[in-house]
Amino acid sequence: MMTDPDNRPPRHWYIPVPAKKFPQPKFHLDQQVRSHWGDEQGIPQYEIGEIIGMQYGASCYHLPEWSYLIRLKKSDFRPWLVGSDDGIYVYESSLIADDTAIPH
Repeated sequence: MMTDPDNRPPRHWYIPVPAKKFPQPKFHLDQQVRSHWGDEQGIPQYEIGEIIGMQYGASCYHLPEWSYLIRLKKSDFRPWLVGSDDGIYVYESSLIADDTAIPH
């Protein structure tokens, strides 16, 4: 039995994924990413966050790909969500890696 000297759970879990069944994900847990889109008025919007969950699958209108649950770190569009997630997974094709320094 292993014990944690600080009595804290491990920060990361490593879960084996059958590589022959699923493609490699483009992003990984804790990685910072950016999503961008145009709102109803056509104004460009973006949000920056860190990946806290990932899944592979498809919907009835979307081909299979990785999607990610993101904890927001910066959002002018939905500032009330900064520090949390909205529970919606974002498809990999809608994200780019981001290295913007976000003050705490």
